[in-house]
Amino acid sequence: MSVGRAVLSVGRGTDLPFQVIGAPSFAGDDLARRFNPMGVPAIEAEPHEFTPSQAPYAGFRCHGIGLRAKDRRALRRLRAGFHLLAAAIAACGSRP
Repeated sequence: MSVGRAVLSVGRGTDLPFQVIGAPSFAGDDLARRFNPMGVPAIEAEPHEFTPSQAPYAGFRCHGIGLRAKDRRALRRLRAGFHLLAAAIAACGSRP
């Protein structure tokens, strides 16, 4: 996943594919602080570190968030994705 010029891992090559997102230079606590107040129903973000075995950061420790569904029936995946993208863009700021 790319956000501007930043490339983020979505957890491929971990035990939590598509449930974690991050990068080696990312601040997971900042992303969680930006995402959670958006009020996305049924989902919560917590700071999480992981080391994927697949690209783009195979073998590198990534800092980011883990996503936890509180109520899968109430989860609106598209809405959650847009809010996650907005929070990631805000967290990346003007970093290259």
